[in-house]
Amino acid sequence: MKKSKTLLLSFALVLSLLSLSASAEEKSSLEATHELFEAMNLAVTFEETITKMVNVQIRQKPQIAPFRQVMLDFMRKHMGWESMKPDMARLYIDRFTTEEILELKSFYETPLGKKTVRLLPELTAEGAVLGQKRVQENIVELQQMIAEEAKLPEDQRIEAVSIVTPNHVHHGPAKAAMEAGFHVICDKPLAATRGQAAEIEAAAKSGTARFFLTHNYSALPMIREARAMVAEGAIGDLRLVQAEYLQGWLSGPARGKQAEWRTDPVRAGAGALGDIGTHAWQLAAFVTGQTPDRLSADLSSIVPGRPIDDDARIALRYGSGAKGGIWASQVAIGQENGLSLRLFGTEGALAWRLPDPERLIFTPRDDAPRILTRAQDRSASFRTPPGHPEGYLEGFANLYSDIAAIIRGDTTHLDRVPGLEAGLSGMAFIAAAQESSARDGAWIRVAE
Repeated sequence: MKKSKTLLLSFALVLSLLSLSASAEEKSSLEATHELFEAMNLAVTFEETITKMVNVQIRQKPQIAPFRQVMLDFMRKHMGWESMKPDMARLYIDRFTTEEILELKSFYETPLGKKTVRLLPELTAEGAVLGQKRVQENIVELQQMIAEEAKLPEDQRIEAVSIVTPNHVHHGPAKAAMEAGFHVICDKPLAATRGQAAEIEAAAKSGTARFFLTHNYSALPMIREARAMVAEGAIGDLRLVQAEYLQGWLSGPARGKQAEWRTDPVRAGAGALGDIGTHAWQLAAFVTGQTPDRLSADLSSIVPGRPIDDDARIALRYGSGAKGGIWASQVAIGQENGLSLRLFGTEGALAWRLPDPERLIFTPRDDAPRILTRAQDRSASFRTPPGHPEGYLEGFANLYSDIAAIIRGDTTHLDRVPGLEAGLSGMAFIAAAQESSARDGAWIRVAE
C-alpha cells in the first residue's frame, strides 16, 4: 500500500514538472513571438494594409468614397492589430518552434528584413490592383464577344447571358450584355459594391433588356405556397420573422477555389452576409411581402486572420410593427445548408426548412399543426409527381422556365421571379448591415 502511494506521488510529481515545463516553454514561445512581431512592425503594417486596401477599392469605384470611414472602421474592427495579435501569436506558436521564431526575428532585424516589412503593405495593395486589372482585361474580351454576337441576325443570336462568376465579376458582363440588348440572368448578390450595382441599374433602365437574379430557393414549390398563404391572410397580421442560413464548411482555413474567393473582401464584397445572408433576406421578403425598415447587425470574423465576415447576426424592424432576425453563418460546424424560415402572425405560423423542402408546417392559432406537401402546392412549380423529391436544382429549373416564358412575352408569373429590385434590396441590406456593425450595432435605416 505504501509502495502504491509512493508511486502515485511520484507520478503526480512528474506530471506537475511536465506541466510547469510546458507552461515555461509556452511563455518563452509567446515572448519570442511578441519580439518577432515588433521586429516585423506588424502593428503599423496592419494599419497601412487596411488603409491601402480601402484606398484601392475607392480608387477603382469613386462612388463608394462617402463610405470610406465606415469601411475603415469595419476593417479595423475585424483586422486591427490589437484584436488580431493574440490569434496571430497562436498561429505562429502552433507552426514554429521557439528557435525558429527567434531565427525569423533575426532575419527581420537585417536590412533585407526591414525592407520586406516596409514594402509588405504596398505589395499587398498592388497585388489586389493586379488582380482587378486581370479581371478588367477579361471583361474587355467579353465585351468584344458580346459586340460580335449583337451583329448577328435576331433569329441567330443568343437571347440571354447567364452570369455565374464570383461577385466582383458580375457588374462588367451584366452591364455590357444589357447595353447590347441581351437579357441577363445573374447569380446573387447583384454585385460586390453598391457602385457596381448602380451601374447595372443604369444599364437596365436605359434599354429594353431584362435583368433576373437567381435566388433559387424562392422558386421552390412550398416557398411559393407559403407566399400565397401569407398573401391570403392564413397567418393574419405578421408579428415575427426568423430566417437562418447556417453552414460549417468555412469553419477552418479557406481551401479550394470556391472558398478562396469567398473569403477575399475585394472579390466577395461581403462574406457570409453577402453569400448566404442575402438568400435569407430575399426569402423573408419574398414570402412576407415586406422589407424591414431598419436593422441592427453584428458581423464577426470568427476564424483567426480572416479579413471578411463569416458570421452575421441581424435584428430587423418592419414598418408594419413586426420584428425579426437573420442569422447567417459559415462557421457553424455540423451545418450543411441549413436555410430555414419561420413566420408568426396573429392567426397562425408557418415553418420551412431547406433540408426538408417539400414540407411546409402550418400551425393555426389554437389548433394542431398541419403538414402541407407539394400535393397542396398551387404554383405548379414542379416536374415530378408529389413524393418524388425535388430540391436545389429544381429551384433553378423553375426560375429558368419562368424567365424563358417572360422573355418570350408571357409575364403571368413576373412577380415571383427575382429581378433588379431584389438585387438592389440585397445590396442595401449588405450596406446597412456593414454600417451598423461598424457602429457597434447601431440601428440603421435600410436604403430604398
